[in-house]
Formats: sequence, C-alpha cells, structure tokens
Amino acid sequence: MPIKSVSKKTKTQVNIQKNQITKGDVVRRLVELPEAIFQAEQNVLNASLNLDQAKANLEARKTDLLLGKDENIKIDGKNAETRAAQLNEATKEEQAQVEKAEEELARLRLELNKLNNEFRALQAVAGLLGVVAA
Repeated sequence: MPIKSVSKKTKTQVNIQKNQITKGDVVRRLVELPEAIFQAEQNVLNASLNLDQAKANLEARKTDLLLGKDENIKIDGKNAETRAAQLNEATKEEQAQVEKAEEELARLRLELNKLNNEFRALQAVAGLLGVVAA
C-alpha cells in the first residue's frame, strides 16, 4: 500500500488560494480604475463646493443677525463674548450643515485615496506578473 504524502496548508495559503486574482483581473481593474478615480475626483470637487456654500450660508446668516435683519432673533449682548454666544446659538442649523459638508468631503477624499492606492498597488502587481500593454 503506497504512502500518501499529505501537505498541511497554512491558513494564509488557503486564503490566498481562495482570493487568487488572474492577470486578466489585474488588467481589467487597471482599465476600470481611471474612470472610477475621475468620478471620485468629481465627487470631491462637488463636496468642496458644497462645503464652501455651507460656509458662505453660515457667514451670511451671522451677518444678517448682526445687522438685525431677523425680527425674531436679537443679537444684543453687552460684550463680544455674549454676542458670539448668541450668534452661536442662533446659527446652530447652519453650523450643522457646515459640519455635515466637512464630513462628506473627508469621506469622499478617503474614497479617492483608496482608489488611487488600489491603482498604484495593481500597477506594482502588474509589474511583478509581467503584464504588458499590447
């Protein structure tokens, strides 16, 4: 009776085998990524513009309040600290919009960075695999 050779695979080897990528997968993703990166750049640009608009809205609201253009809210503190506190209280909604826009911009920048990192990593993998443009 012949003796069978049994090789033990490490957990890492098994995971690598389950997640194998082919040269075709690398090439396909390298072709797709520039468009995805372009879209992500557009999203970052739009989010940046939205943040600028939110900041402008906040400043306009503060100006209107200081000039007394809102009949329902009076900024009438005796000193700068009191007026600043009143402005802060009266512009909570606008401040929340600025914070939301900042968070969205940060999230979209992370997504763009992820795509750029993936592109560079795949370029390195393509070099290691000897993938060349036809």
